[in-house]
Amino acid sequence: MILPAYHPIEVAEQILTLNEMSNNRFILGAGIGYKPEEFEQVGWKFKTRARRMEECLQVLQKALTGNRFSYHSDHFDIENCALAPSPLNNFVPPIWIGAVSEPAMLRAGKFADGWIVSFAEHILELQAKIDKYKATADEHERPSTVCLMRDVHVVNKKEQIDPNFLPNVVRVWQSYANLGANPDRDEESKNVMLGGKAISLDDFAPHRAVVGTPDDCIAELQHIQTAINPEYLFLTPTGVPNPEQQIKELRLFAKEVMPHFK
Repeated sequence: MILPAYHPIEVAEQILTLNEMSNNRFILGAGIGYKPEEFEQVGWKFKTRARRMEECLQVLQKALTGNRFSYHSDHFDIENCALAPSPLNNFVPPIWIGAVSEPAMLRAGKFADGWIVSFAEHILELQAKIDKYKATADEHERPSTVCLMRDVHVVNKKEQIDPNFLPNVVRVWQSYANLGANPDRDEESKNVMLGGKAISLDDFAPHRAVVGTPDDCIAELQHIQTAINPEYLFLTPTGVPNPEQQIKELRLFAKEVMPHFK
């Protein structure tokens, strides 16, 4: 969710309720946002969202413990507050931050429990970033869970790979750019996504997506494991827009790929 577009007390109550309903399986994925209207239409200023994001995270750290607390900052005045329900079995639900830019990644290390890494990131260029993230989290005595987003397209045979998969991915990435989300990207990605450079799936997919037969997917995941060893993989079937096809591919992934990583 776009955390700084909400009041953190409201968010904390929702987190604690959903976490109890899910028996301590809830994780909040939070982002800073990039659309001015998402803030201005609810009464917040777009340009202050970074500072407000940090303040929201600080409030959540206190509120989710169930203990009574006070907090005063530029945007929030909270006095003698305690929330219900209290954390189930004293478990505080984790917060992961979706971050692409370096300041956002460092914010995840300072204030959160995990970093959701964008599907736009090149695996080989992630190694140094993840080292910096983990060092920042360690410095601030925070957990440093890494959740890697990857575009996924898994098929039984290579000839079943959808020729529209890569164009679909490019369109989605371009739509983010058109809305104002222009994160740091490697040069090839910029040229393909923003400059219209033609590229084949065979040249694009390695280090960027998990595509092909189950054996192809296993090989790419093993490469990811060796390179950065994330704790979680967040599957994003943006190149496969048909929901029924997505379900078929997720089942194939679960049956043929996942057992190799248990």
